[in-house]
Amino acid sequence: MTVTLSASECAVAQMLASMRTLVSRAAGITNLKQGKQSQHKTEVEGMAAELAFAKAFNICPDMSIKPVAGGADGILRGKTVDVKVTSYSGGRLLAHPNKKKAPSDVFVLLIGEMPDYRIAGYAHAADLLHDDNLTDLGHGPVYAMDQEKLKQFKK
Repeated sequence: MTVTLSASECAVAQMLASMRTLVSRAAGITNLKQGKQSQHKTEVEGMAAELAFAKAFNICPDMSIKPVAGGADGILRGKTVDVKVTSYSGGRLLAHPNKKKAPSDVFVLLIGEMPDYRIAGYAHAADLLHDDNLTDLGHGPVYAMDQEKLKQFKK
């Protein structure tokens, strides 16, 4: 399943990401990015992926601007959802170990860069946040699951 954001949706993603970044940093919340990309790129791509997921499933995205450390990015079919994104076509679904404290029900992986994303699949928290999935990609421990192990959404 692929999703393309419109120019207006991309502008909204950039604006929300910038505003959320300012509020979060002022509140002392750090970004737990796992790659070499800039903090700004991480924030913008994360917000755009959340909007793309919401668009794909016709749900209202969370557009609040408040300091948030973790938590769900939306609700789908009564389950809390944490949207993750990577630009690597073979990228894995990643979650920082602190997600285990209060995980969302489901973690979803989107692949791409604004404006185009592919929904690669999802994993239930109990499946992703398992010690067998702990690895280190050079930025400290992280839970990682290959795309082949992800469940697919039914259309």
